[in-house]
Amino acid sequence: MPFDPHHNVFYFYRGPKLKKNFKDNINKNTVIQLENNTTKALINTLYYSDTNVCKDFISHFLNMNMDESSIRFALQKQTIGDQKIRRKTNRILLGICPQLLFSEEDVIKPEEKIPNDLDDLYSIPDAWIWDNKSVILIESKTRMKFDKDQLKRHEHILSSPTDKIIIFWEDIHSYFKKKLENEVNSQDKYKKSFLINQFVKYLELINLSKFSGWKKEDFEFFFYYDEEEKRRLKNKMEKFVSEVLDREDISAFIESYKHGRISKDSYNIWCELDMKDKRFKLSEKEYFLNYTLELTSSHFQVSVVFPLFPSIIKLKKILSEKEMLIINQFEEVFREEITQNYDHGKLMDFIKDKSYTANTIPNYKIRIFDQYFINIGNRHWIPKAEITIDTQTLNNQEWFGFLKKFISLYHPDSDRDSHWGAGLHILKEYPRGSKILEKPEDLIKDVQRTLLNFYKFVQTFVN
Repeated sequence: MPFDPHHNVFYFYRGPKLKKNFKDNINKNTVIQLENNTTKALINTLYYSDTNVCKDFISHFLNMNMDESSIRFALQKQTIGDQKIRRKTNRILLGICPQLLFSEEDVIKPEEKIPNDLDDLYSIPDAWIWDNKSVILIESKTRMKFDKDQLKRHEHILSSPTDKIIIFWEDIHSYFKKKLENEVNSQDKYKKSFLINQFVKYLELINLSKFSGWKKEDFEFFFYYDEEEKRRLKNKMEKFVSEVLDREDISAFIESYKHGRISKDSYNIWCELDMKDKRFKLSEKEYFLNYTLELTSSHFQVSVVFPLFPSIIKLKKILSEKEMLIINQFEEVFREEITQNYDHGKLMDFIKDKSYTANTIPNYKIRIFDQYFINIGNRHWIPKAEITIDTQTLNNQEWFGFLKKFISLYHPDSDRDSHWGAGLHILKEYPRGSKILEKPEDLIKDVQRTLLNFYKFVQTFVN
């Protein structure tokens, strides 16, 4: 049965599709709808959960105590009353946005004065929370940056706030997720935490959480293509890539990344990572090799890719000229990788967990492809041969013999059809069912380590 995000109590329908010439309005209206719905989801979670949930939330993010017996809420209301606001000791302007969209330039600095001519300008905050002593005006963003003029109008409504605070949706997700994990098991746990659990999943569905792992519904996308799911997975891959690259020693050698197209016929969702070092380029637009991160119906993989015939021709020459250097560096890297995967502690975990099978342990392969070019930007990779990299194929250097033999067989220097391309992947594959796929922090660290290890041996091709 296909995954349906609408089973989440906070998820919403986008409404009917309009004509293409209304595209700009569709995008704007969809963004506003998402923004309003997400604010409403947060407020309803705070309102309908146990009374201490809202109090703890405000204490955690705003470092402020509120009287839970007198807390009130409002959505899409211009004001709760000028006199009421002025009487509050604490008047907080709270901005909520995705971490990637935040910029200090969008926030009003203390030295910036609020114009006096704002009385006639219309401004509707997304939400209000208040009690007897404090009031919080909430402005939230989900896909757009803060509007400085809008924030100034909000400050005017608050009669000069006593504090201005920005928090991120990702941190809100992490806060509630941790709260769920710390919840004591009891008969009424499900009832008490139902809304929080739904809200956490909702933020994951709309990609306002940190990367949450590759889950069952992500792999099933390839069996039940859906435009809404396509957008979700594209955004999820982008978030995963940004978190993987959020490390100085990796961003030091990765120049940029770009996403592949996703269509009804797609068998993968992928992202290409290009190298900064110009020695990895064949020309201004062509790379000798690159990295790819790729999701399919059966696995997630990290690959070093030699994508085109010029890459393969250059690789053949290097394999002949630097044979022992490449063999030694390759074997050093992959022995380290294999040791990490099959250390004693992990193997004991595999044995104890009966749901684990050998098929769910990450593995390493060299895979040779042909590429059939259908049209510009659309190519189909056809696997021709592969070998598993393990201690056996490393010990007798079988992997190197395979590499030289099958590259020459499937990618000869001459007598090839002009519409055929070339392809060689050296990859790490995480099969569907691997538990690390649903442990986002562990997966990100593991992929980062693999990228760094792979970089050790690819440097031998250009040094």
